[in-house]
Amino acid sequence: MDGIKTGHHSGAGYCLMSSAKRGDQRLIAVVMGSTSERQRADDSLALLNWGFRFFETHKLYEPGKAVAQLKVWKGKADQVQLGVAQPLLVSVPRGRYAELKPAMEVPKSLVAPITAGQAIGTVKVSLDGKVVAHRRRWWR
Repeated sequence: MDGIKTGHHSGAGYCLMSSAKRGDQRLIAVVMGSTSERQRADDSLALLNWGFRFFETHKLYEPGKAVAQLKVWKGKADQVQLGVAQPLLVSVPRGRYAELKPAMEVPKSLVAPITAGQAIGTVKVSLDGKVVAHRRRWWR
């Protein structure tokens, strides 16, 4: 564990927000309503261990690497490359990585000028029809 915030309130009981990292995977656990300090620590540890055992984190896209190209009208170049400004990570149940479905939402046409860092669209990643990660895309 490398991050923690504790608290107690008569209405919420003993609470704990904890963060832990194993390898490249980071998980955050939030426990509320525990009956003691010991119980909240035990519950948090159990929740984090469960998460590390049954989920895996993957880096889908890295900053500075092209994800797609779009045609640009009235520009110096005919196309721009799109990527993400920050890494796009997703945690999914173990063994389900191959089932992720990426989708790009971009305009049908772009007209210059386009500037570096300009948000142009979104990449969304779904599993079982639910969006599990999304990131705005930028021109590089």
